[in-house]
Amino acid sequence: MISGYAAVLDREAVGCSFEPLVWVTLEAVTHASLLEFEAAVLDVPEIVEVARMMGQPDYLLRVVAAGPEQFEVLYMEALANLPYVQKLTSQLAMKSIKRTTELPISPRK
Repeated sequence: MISGYAAVLDREAVGCSFEPLVWVTLEAVTHASLLEFEAAVLDVPEIVEVARMMGQPDYLLRVVAAGPEQFEVLYMEALANLPYVQKLTSQLAMKSIKRTTELPISPRK
């Protein structure tokens, strides 16, 4: 049941407190384009989470950066150059209300 262990780092202290969500729409959705895009995002360390969505947009990325200037560089140099990207839309959360790594699991009897 345990797939690994991790430390929860202070994002501010390690320079990763700017955390935009980036919606990605691909120009072509084919088996090859999905595989190529998914392989490419694995090589970008600032992308910390990737979800393939049902419907549009095609993917949701959680990205970390030190601030807006660093995110702009990442956006221009890495995200906009990912294969098959047609459209990128980024958003910032106003406030994080809840963030946990815990799962709501009841003990087995």
